Amino acid sequence: MRKSGFTIIEVLVTVSVISLLCAILLPAVQRAREAARATQCRNQIRQLALALHMYHDTHSVLPPGSQVQDVAAVESPFNFTKGYGWTVAILPYIERNDLYNRFDFDLDCQIHHRFLTNQQIVIFVCPSDPVNSQPTFWNRQVAPGSFHGAWYRGDWGVTSYLGVSGTDRLNFITQPSRCDSLSREPLTRGLHSGVFFGNSRTRFADICDGLSQTLLLGERGGVPQTGKWGGPGSGTSCPFGLTDVLLPGLISGKGGEMGGLRAATGRRDDDIHWWSWHAAGTHFAPADGSVRIVSTEIDRSVLKSLSDRCDGVVVGDGW
Repeated sequence: MRKSGFTIIEVLVTVSVISLLCAILLPAVQRAREAARATQCRNQIRQLALALHMYHDTHSVLPPGSQVQDVAAVESPFNFTKGYGWTVAILPYIERNDLYNRFDFDLDCQIHHRFLTNQQIVIFVCPSDPVNSQPTFWNRQVAPGSFHGAWYRGDWGVTSYLGVSGTDRLNFITQPSRCDSLSREPLTRGLHSGVFFGNSRTRFADICDGLSQTLLLGERGGVPQTGKWGGPGSGTSCPFGLTDVLLPGLISGKGGEMGGLRAATGRRDDDIHWWSWHAAGTHFAPADGSVRIVSTEIDRSVLKSLSDRCDGVVVGDGW
């Protein structure tokens, strides 16, 4: 009797066919998975925009981009600025009352609440981000005996979605309270020309250009040591909370034009840019509650106008 079996040629042909099918199917599967992740990201930023609308319905004003308290006015031996980001204010509107009710708003958001702000909140993080399940780590050194001690070392819960603060930033402000005063000066209007900034109290009626013509939120991929959803842990730039919960749509101050929207590069200076891991572009939410995915090819003058709530420029619907 002859034993039946496969010849070596038949085996090689079969393996080749299977390999070819895998090579064809795997990219399609990966594209389908990324499409699902991009849809989830789009839904998350929409939910955050709707949460801000619900906050506005309740309080007749949007939450401050970040709270700034004059440290000299604090009646305690400790200096802190509270620093609560808009992200904390909307926790009840994204069904996280369990966290919100544990905050003491007479204390500092980060210094006294690290047991809360080190938690990762799913809705705040883009599912396409490869570090979406990992908190950011900050290991900044402090002077021996400092009150701040090591409170800001270690893990911080992060956010992929930042409030659009305007069209400029100012570096090297040692006292965050100065950000608040600068926001009221005409010469530094760009610091507070957007919807969110330090101690902002923006109403929808204050958005002169129209809700669909003004950016509320934008997406930025994870960058080491930034994007802390609780708010600014230790800020030296205006607007206070810059690169954590706030980011200018475009930076166009005395130092020249910077920031804006670009493709992911993985470099450290990505903290001042809007970018994402989506091939099609980056998600933005205008103040009307809609969501757009915007290409890196967008004209920078259009992005600047969309980041300013009252510049009088209407860019239309083609962006």
